[in-house]
Amino acid sequence: MNNCLQKLYALLENKQFSDCRIMVDGQGFDCHKVVLASASEFFERMFLSDFKESNSGEYILGDVNPETFAVFLEQVYTHDTNKLKKLTIRSLMELRECATRLLVPSVATNATSELLSRADSVGFEDLIVLFENLHNSNEDLKKIVYALARCFKDSLDSSAVMSPTRNAFHKYITELLSKILFIRG
Repeated sequence: MNNCLQKLYALLENKQFSDCRIMVDGQGFDCHKVVLASASEFFERMFLSDFKESNSGEYILGDVNPETFAVFLEQVYTHDTNKLKKLTIRSLMELRECATRLLVPSVATNATSELLSRADSVGFEDLIVLFENLHNSNEDLKKIVYALARCFKDSLDSSAVMSPTRNAFHKYITELLSKILFIRG
C-alpha cells in the first residue's frame, strides 16, 4: 500500500477529519465524504441530496451487515487486495454484492478476481452460492442447478462454473447433461 493510501486509512482508523457517519445496523462508521464520493456515485448523490441526513451528517444504510461494510470501507480507503486473500468465500461474495450495490466497481472487481482465483478450491455448497451470486440467477434456477449438481459434486469442473461470462450457465448445464447422458447411456 502506498504512503497516500496509508494516510487515508489512518484517517479512517483514527476518525480524524471525519465529516459524516454511516449507520449500518445500529453501528456507526465515521467517514470522509470526499473519499466516499470520489469512489462511489451512490455516495456522491447521497451527500448532494436535499434529505435531512445531508444536514445532520448521519446516513443510514440498509441491506449490508457491519462486518461487510467495515471491509468495504477498508477497500475503498486502501485498495489493499492482499487483505482480500484472508476473507472467506462468503465474505468475498458479500463484499462484492455490497460494492456493486454501492456503485464501487473497483472493489467489486477485486472481490470477483479473488473469488475466481479460488475456483478450484471452492467447496460445493459455496460453489452453488457463488454461481448464483456471480450470475444473479433466480431462486428456481438455483434449486434446479443445486439438485442436478448434487448428483455430480465430485466430478464437476469448478472453473467452468466460476467463469463470469454469459455462457457460464450453458457450460455448467452442458457438463451436467453430459454426465447424466453418460450414466443413462
